[in-house]
Amino acid sequence: MPGVNISTVQDFHKGLQDGEFHINMLRTNNILRKEEWKAFDEAVVDIFRHNLVAVEDLRAAGLTRNLGGLGTMIDEWEMMSDMEEANADMSGITPGQRSQPEFELAGVPIPIVHKDFQINIRRLLASRKLGTALDTTMAEVAARKVRDKLDDMVFNGLPEIRSKQFVVYGYTSFPWRNQMPLSGIWGTAGSNPLSDVLAMLEVANDNNCFGPYQLYIPRSFWANLYDDYDPQKPGTIAERILQIPDIRGIKQTASLDGSAGAAEVVLVQLTRDVVDLAIGQDVATVEWETLGGMQTNFKVMCAMAPRLKRDEEGRCGIVHAWIGQGAT
Repeated sequence: MPGVNISTVQDFHKGLQDGEFHINMLRTNNILRKEEWKAFDEAVVDIFRHNLVAVEDLRAAGLTRNLGGLGTMIDEWEMMSDMEEANADMSGITPGQRSQPEFELAGVPIPIVHKDFQINIRRLLASRKLGTALDTTMAEVAARKVRDKLDDMVFNGLPEIRSKQFVVYGYTSFPWRNQMPLSGIWGTAGSNPLSDVLAMLEVANDNNCFGPYQLYIPRSFWANLYDDYDPQKPGTIAERILQIPDIRGIKQTASLDGSAGAAEVVLVQLTRDVVDLAIGQDVATVEWETLGGMQTNFKVMCAMAPRLKRDEEGRCGIVHAWIGQGAT
């Protein structure tokens, strides 16, 4: 496989930004052997998929968009206003209203989420000499950091990433999300998880959204969902919530706050008119040499961002229930 001469980290980033090469061109066999690359890839993918909550839900629902590589810095799309209602008559030739929809440009920057690690050439040669497997611990840690950052981006956005007028928004920062108060930290006195979820569904329905929904909660709420819903009847709170036909699942995430005074829960309609995932580059590991070849540098990286959407009237299929003065 052909390689690219990259001598510094600056050269690496410049090459990615300028689109001068495909990411596979950075995966050479100059340092790592085929079986060593395989060990790295398996370790990274295994860690990356584990506990990658929101992104995997979008993949499973088929809500992805392939950008074709790292050359797309901003993914833009047009929001179209609604048309007049259809005509109904017996002849089918009655002149109808000729709608002229209006278009509004929307977009999202596509950031590169990445984490670097290094391997000293002597350690690599020592592992080969002893016939031991390559230690993949650093690759696993790097993959975990990228995974956690990526999931946090889907929930909370990356407000520091801006291009033109576009910002990377998340479920809890999208300006058009629906906000409402949460009854309390689930499992504490005064809280009512089922009532909260039913209220969130009502808000979503009022926004012309009818599922399917995914419910996301903080990790500290998870155990409380397995308390009895009714001491006189079998079944937990979680089971009672999942009996609601429009809710496809409940998942916990470290990206949502569960602390007193800031606890939050998110309900998302998993349809393309609400959210999808723009992917410029899926997770991959690349390499380059420094210090005269004495050190090999690796980067676990991906380039993707959520595309959160609203209709022409500002309606949205995301409901953010939380404890705080801003919850309305």
